[in-house]
Amino acid sequence: MTGLLSTAAMLFPAALLAAPAGPGAAPPAEQSGFGFLGLVTAVLFALGYMVSLYIHPYRKCSSCGGSGKHSGTMFTHSFRTCRTCNGSSRQPRLGARVFGVLKDK
Repeated sequence: MTGLLSTAAMLFPAALLAAPAGPGAAPPAEQSGFGFLGLVTAVLFALGYMVSLYIHPYRKCSSCGGSGKHSGTMFTHSFRTCRTCNGSSRQPRLGARVFGVLKDK
C-alpha cells in the first residue's frame, strides 16, 4: 500500500492530493487553473484565427503540391488535371469549411 501512495505522490502534486479539512473549509488561496488570463488568450487566439480565415481561406492543394497537375506514375512526362482541386491548385482550409467563410472568386 505504501508503494501505491508513494507512486501517487510522485505523479500528482501535493496540492491535488490534499483533501479539504471539512465541509466548511475554504479553498486554497492560489489555485492553478485556466483563469482570466487564459480565457483572454484563448479569445484573442480565436479572433486572430477567424481574421486569418477571412484573409486567407485557401491553402495549397495537398495532392498536387500546388501545381494543379497530377503526374502519371508510369509515364512521368504526361499529366492530367488534379482531381482534388480541379486544377486550381488550392483547397479550402478546415476552418473556412467549418465556419463557411469561403470567397467566391
